[in-house]
Amino acid sequence: MKLSENHEHIWHTIPRVPLGFWPTPLQEASRLAAAIAGPTLWIKRDDLTGFGFGGNKIRGLEFLMAEALAQQADSVITGAGPQSNSVRATTAAAVHAGMKMVVVYSGTPLDNIEGNYRLVRLLGAEVRFTGDPDRSSVDAYIETCAAELRSNGGRPYVIPRGGANTLGALGYVRAAYELAEQCAAQNIAPDVLVLAPGSCGTQAGLLAGVHALGLPWRL
Repeated sequence: MKLSENHEHIWHTIPRVPLGFWPTPLQEASRLAAAIAGPTLWIKRDDLTGFGFGGNKIRGLEFLMAEALAQQADSVITGAGPQSNSVRATTAAAVHAGMKMVVVYSGTPLDNIEGNYRLVRLLGAEVRFTGDPDRSSVDAYIETCAAELRSNGGRPYVIPRGGANTLGALGYVRAAYELAEQCAAQNIAPDVLVLAPGSCGTQAGLLAGVHALGLPWRL
């Protein structure tokens, strides 16, 4: 299935900052399928989106960063746990766009600066901790930080945990269109799409895209 010109036109009308390399490969995992004596398996390689080791988060960030720039934001605020992939990818995107990054982590400052937390620090983000181990504490603290920056004349752009809002999910609506074209080109007719949900932005976007295209795929 080649997407109609009308479908392609939709994506050209929505502001997007190009960050990733598209389309990501669709590869058959024949040896894995044989090892588990299972059905034919194909893997959509969104680990290869190509920006800041961001994986699936890059699709949504293209739309979120476009809105931040359109609003003339001078900083981006997001948060999660200290080893969040989403926070690290968002930090890379904000720095790439020339904006200050403020990161809110749940819990208290860590003794060991490693992994994604180290990368966020190396990228120059301002890091704050909520003092509460509950990850949901991040949500209110993000708003507190945004209000503080606004009171000092700043123009912060807030991205919720995981980038899981309507605009962020749009990245995987677009991914559904991309995947549909790849499947058609390779004569693949999937029955089921399997993914690992966290904040559910990826899942929501795929569900919307599959529904919009009228595809018989089950997630």
